[in-house]
Amino acid sequence: MEKEIQIPFRAAKLIIGYLHNSLTEVENDELDDWVGQSDDNMKIFEQLTDQVDEGVFKLLMQQQLLQFKKQLIH
Repeated sequence: MEKEIQIPFRAAKLIIGYLHNSLTEVENDELDDWVGQSDDNMKIFEQLTDQVDEGVFKLLMQQQLLQFKKQLIH
């Protein structure tokens, strides 16, 4: 059985903001500081964002390709 991950509410909020690409510069710095505080924080961040980052990257690439195709047509 996996160990339950517990993180501070503020860190969770910042990670959600990161995943939604809605962090301000100050919030992004705050998240960077939290991630850098310990190896455990880094592992938690990586576990929560790893697969999501891959999906977001694919989606962004698809969107950019569509925009490029539209530019070629016009």
